[in-house]
Amino acid sequence: MVQEYGDINMETVWWIIDRLIEAAAMIGVVAFFALIALAYGA
Repeated sequence: MVQEYGDINMETVWWIIDRLIEAAAMIGVVAFFALIALAYGA
């Protein structure tokens, strides 16, 4: 790891992780409701 960019990298990594968690939560909710709709529709 390059020490000079340590702080910037950590901030970027945490920002990416935060965005991924939000995206995963949205996809999870959509998939959850899709499965319910599929189960009741079948």
